[in-house]
Amino acid sequence: MPLSWEPDFSEALKTHEVLHELVGLYFRHIHNIAHTMFHEPSFMHHMREGTASMKHVYGMCALAASGEVDHQRKHIYVGLARLHAEALSLWGSATQSSSDAVIQEEYRRTCFSVRIATHWSASDMFMEPEDTCHSSEMVPEIDDVLFHTLTSAELLRKPPLAPTFRCDMWAQMARTLDIFTKINGLLRQLSRGVITLNDYCQEAPILEDRLNQWYENLPEHLTYSYDHLIFFLERHLGRTFLSMHIGYYHFRQMLFFPFLKAGVGREATTTEPKAAKCNESAATVSEILNYATSLENCELDYFIYGHIAVVSSCVHLHSLLFSDDLSELFMARQRLILNFKFLMRVKSYWPIVDSSNSCRNSMSDPFALDNWMARFLTEHSSCLAERQTHDSLSSSFGVERISTQSAEYNAELSGIAQSSGILNTPNPGALEGSQLKEPENAWDGLSYLMNDQSITNEALADNAIDWLLKE
Repeated sequence: MPLSWEPDFSEALKTHEVLHELVGLYFRHIHNIAHTMFHEPSFMHHMREGTASMKHVYGMCALAASGEVDHQRKHIYVGLARLHAEALSLWGSATQSSSDAVIQEEYRRTCFSVRIATHWSASDMFMEPEDTCHSSEMVPEIDDVLFHTLTSAELLRKPPLAPTFRCDMWAQMARTLDIFTKINGLLRQLSRGVITLNDYCQEAPILEDRLNQWYENLPEHLTYSYDHLIFFLERHLGRTFLSMHIGYYHFRQMLFFPFLKAGVGREATTTEPKAAKCNESAATVSEILNYATSLENCELDYFIYGHIAVVSSCVHLHSLLFSDDLSELFMARQRLILNFKFLMRVKSYWPIVDSSNSCRNSMSDPFALDNWMARFLTEHSSCLAERQTHDSLSSSFGVERISTQSAEYNAELSGIAQSSGILNTPNPGALEGSQLKEPENAWDGLSYLMNDQSITNEALADNAIDWLLKE
């Protein structure tokens, strides 16, 4: 026997079905949703040949098979990834001339993914991100569709696309990271009393303009529409398209969330249009989550999207509690159904989603932007201490609103439900080559509850909040 021996994993890698299954699940449910790193055709070729890096294989298997609620370890891994990228001068390697376009692009996408993780991790810890040098340049260069579908040899022969035809969704997402960080910082300042609501009203439009400018600068084929979603779905990048747009609308619902606080007099008049923008953004989030749940190969099965769904649900709960518009009340119920259907799915993969469902733990004003609420909006996986007991929240909604739910009121709302049909159902005729998935039965009880117009909105909100935390 030789003194030194290195195990040969090639045969085991070729024949180990579990490894192949888990790597396939990683590319299906995590890669190009949470991050972008690998050239999938090349990696799967190496898997079949038994020459793939086992470090990468084991990492993919861990992500594909686990959903532990270990927040601190997650942040440690993100910090280590950033330090390793800096120590290896990964970005410098990505910019050097090389004949291997695949490796260079994998370096660029890894650097970019580390940057994304750094920003989200800092937000989760209620901190400012520690950005690395050249961060603004850390964007993918090869078109997303081409990188996802072409072999390495084809990539080398493919001429660059004109900017108007590029499908560079990850590069577009990079332009929102700084806006995301500034929204987080503004929310923290408001919640801690560093700035007043009036100050926030002065600063928020600046960030809104930046978000609007980002969207207006998108190439037309990257803007949000059902037809564009189907275009990318047919190219196996429907998830990436939805990821890009749900991030944009989530940042908007965060930015306008402080204006949901019920005001009186002049304050109410000033904040009402901004509160409407929050509701509009939360509604689009629900629509995107509906596509992610109902369209095959559009799933957003990652815990961050569970947090986004909970924030959107809080906006709809606000409508249930404070709106007197019957159509708005009906739509809020329907959007909650869509969100909860999505949450039931994602919670089956990621138990960590339960830790973000703390929206029922509130003070006497459930939507006041105190330090707790700001942390709830920005920390997508942290366990937050309770603000108040569940019973106190129920009583804080006020019995005076329950008395408004008369038989006539409920009958009128029921009529709206019957005439409005199903909310945001994808058009089956436009689904050429795609397949609608069967709904899961586990949420039928909640769906029935939310469509029962004899139940007051306050009781419904109470049950919905309870479901968010316990189910």
